[in-house]
Amino acid sequence: MFDRLKALLTSIEIAAEPTDDPTPLAAAMLLFEVAWADHEILTAEVESMVSALTQLFGIEESAARALTDRAIEAHETETSIYPFTRAINDALSVEEKQQLITTLWRLALADQIVDKYEEHAIRRIADLLYVPHRDFIRAKRDART
Repeated sequence: MFDRLKALLTSIEIAAEPTDDPTPLAAAMLLFEVAWADHEILTAEVESMVSALTQLFGIEESAARALTDRAIEAHETETSIYPFTRAINDALSVEEKQQLITTLWRLALADQIVDKYEEHAIRRIADLLYVPHRDFIRAKRDART
């Protein structure tokens, strides 16, 4: 229990640093949440996560891989996606959040099958990001084309 508390406090300290933008890590956590929704992580999904992070934030592939690894490790201790959706809400515009939802759909389609749990995770994230349902559906359609 002490280790969990220590990890939580450490993650709060890291996010509180002014030079450390929590948005890319928050996006990586949400991407991993969708990828893990069916309790199976495929190589195609990991590659899709890395590609999404490089495109969304204009970062190097090595930095995107490091964020992906960090998200995978942090997933074991995190109990809620709310802190990550809050960070996204604080940092991204409406259009950027819609783009993130489209990216989540593309990730779900990386294995050519959208599992019902992946769809539920995306719907929950979209709700927490205050993305209207019509934009949720539009993002799904855009991801398929």
